[in-house]
Amino acid sequence: MIGQPVLPSFLSVEDDPTLHTLEGVELSGNYTLTKKAKRANELSLIANGVLKQFLMSRMPVKGFLQSNGHGRGQAG
Repeated sequence: MIGQPVLPSFLSVEDDPTLHTLEGVELSGNYTLTKKAKRANELSLIANGVLKQFLMSRMPVKGFLQSNGHGRGQAG
């Protein structure tokens, strides 16, 4: 579904693990480096309703040549 609309065109979704606060509210789970020492950065997942990419770990994903370092594992 990459490149296809998945939400209304007025919506966009971003992941920014470097944010410590948002509109005065303290956020948990922020980081500047991943466990694999990749620098954290803002990532646009859905832009104007169109799916751009996924949260990816080091596992390969068809159609993407490299990880964006945004995939997070869950305990257990």
